[in-house]
Amino acid sequence: MTILDCTLRDGGYYNSWDFDPVRAEHLIAALNDAGVQIIEIGYKAPYDNEKYYGLFKNCNEDYLDFLSKDDNSDYAFMVDVKDFIINGQVDTEELDRYIRPCDESVFTWVRLASHFDSLGQIEQLTSYFRQKAYRVGFNLMGGSLLSDEQIAEGARVAEAAKVDVFYIADSFGSFYPDDVRAIIQLIKSNFNGDIGIHTHDNQGMAYANTLVAIEEGVKFVDGTVTG
Repeated sequence: MTILDCTLRDGGYYNSWDFDPVRAEHLIAALNDAGVQIIEIGYKAPYDNEKYYGLFKNCNEDYLDFLSKDDNSDYAFMVDVKDFIINGQVDTEELDRYIRPCDESVFTWVRLASHFDSLGQIEQLTSYFRQKAYRVGFNLMGGSLLSDEQIAEGARVAEAAKVDVFYIADSFGSFYPDDVRAIIQLIKSNFNGDIGIHTHDNQGMAYANTLVAIEEGVKFVDGTVTG
């Protein structure tokens, strides 16, 4: 089983991703020492000229020199698919402004975060990141708002794109364990790769749902420091 820590990326919604770099460096060192396999550092996102965001919104690697591919953990960034879609098409020129080839980067993984309405771009984006030699995860967001057929369609898109891991994200913390069991089995019927789960704790069920997902054979689980 692979544990992915997303404290800095998902926690950034609380502070506009403006974590103190020294505190972040200490956190990352502790996660490395703890044996966490993947640490998601933040987003790769276009700069916003109207609002200030901290380093971990854009993950400018010129300022991440405390990370190394020699570290125990692999490093990941997330791309919100809608940030790089213009008129229904993937803006590869904009991506090139922010994304280095993997062999020139501290990052090994990218996770594509998509709502159902942007599924059509997943194959092209996966191909783009494959050409840059990244491992690719695909997070289908808002799982509790989706029908069984929509979840199955997301899994089929993940299968066609040949992503390394397909995640279902309980973005609103609405799942119960029985929901998780049914959804994992539905995904397995439509996707042959590794499955991941990203839970939220709105109902106090995140940990229980994660344990149930592990029982059902999920290979990737997300967590954050202090939950």
